[in-house]
Amino acid sequence: MEKFTGYYEFNNAEYYALIKVTSKYNLMFNAMKLYIEHVGGYDNLDHMRIEKAHPTKISEDEALLKFIKCEPHQDMRVREVMQVFKSADNSVLIVDESLL
Repeated sequence: MEKFTGYYEFNNAEYYALIKVTSKYNLMFNAMKLYIEHVGGYDNLDHMRIEKAHPTKISEDEALLKFIKCEPHQDMRVREVMQVFKSADNSVLIVDESLL
């Protein structure tokens, strides 16, 4: 079965995050699970739903632009940034700086 990739931006959640998900199914559900596991702020998916912390799906181009503009990547070469971006699967690409 083919895998799909999605980019999800959490603007309405407790902390900002941009998450890349690669899966065979239910990309948004997996993005929300990754948010809970790696970013925090919520105990479970039901808590996220109650708080209306649903992510917004964005295009790969939008995600890449945000990723490039992120401060840690500004001093990297384009090739390096692209490698990191493309190789990241099921991971948080950008997280709220207050958590760093």
